[in-house]
Amino acid sequence: MSEELNGNELEQLHDAITRTIKAGMPDLLHVEAFPDLEARFRVPALFFGLTEFKPGQDTGTGKTAIHGKFQALVLVDSTHKHAPLQCMWIATRLATLLRGQYWDLEFTEDARDVHAEPTSHPQLESCMVWGVSWTQVFHVGEAEWPWDDESQEVIWNVDVVAG
Repeated sequence: MSEELNGNELEQLHDAITRTIKAGMPDLLHVEAFPDLEARFRVPALFFGLTEFKPGQDTGTGKTAIHGKFQALVLVDSTHKHAPLQCMWIATRLATLLRGQYWDLEFTEDARDVHAEPTSHPQLESCMVWGVSWTQVFHVGEAEWPWDDESQEVIWNVDVVAG
């Protein structure tokens, strides 16, 4: 990625999703965000990315809330004897992994609205494909304190009367 993107929330989020899926689903031979579909890859594979977003509810922190939709493609070899069942099973495992998922990041809310169904893609005709989508709110930017720094010394005087 370019220097400008290095370390931003979107890169951190996609890296964390990749790590979590690889750790939670070690039988996948390839996991990648925004892959080059023309490149060769080994199956079973899982490709994913943020595919659309809209503004989320303002939290008043100065950070921008983004309500994102993520989509994943689960790919298996269509010549495999049990390809439909294998693909469906991997999609089910991903849906299970998504339950309450924050990706161990402080700027994300939990994954919600998980949906899976068989799909097709013209560049992936040799594969059985299931699509899995979910929504997730994440927050980008710097937190802001909206008031001027008006630091003042505060003195408390407590008069205790002994009784």
